Amino acid sequence: MARTRSRPQDRLELGLAEESELLSTEPDPGQAVLAEEEARRVRAAVEGLPPPLRQAVVLRVLEELSFRELAEVLGVPLQTAAAWVRRALIQVRERLERAAIEVDR
Repeated sequence: MARTRSRPQDRLELGLAEESELLSTEPDPGQAVLAEEEARRVRAAVEGLPPPLRQAVVLRVLEELSFRELAEVLGVPLQTAAAWVRRALIQVRERLERAAIEVDR
């Protein structure tokens, strides 16, 4: 049996083809589904927050207000606004962790 050797050029072309697949900007359909599911879970966790905490975290994270701007909009002291965001994020994380544990069961 004759053994064929791949030429360096062939290996280079193969490497470039594989690399271009890794760098492809086309979304993987499976990843898109997982990302959408995760976004849905996060939205549900945020919607379940008490109104002041929900409003604080939405304004801070989605609207990208500074804590000073957030305090002004909410009409509360700066420390209160920061505490509400912190509490909201903790509660969202806890809700997501509980949901993940329930899914694993």
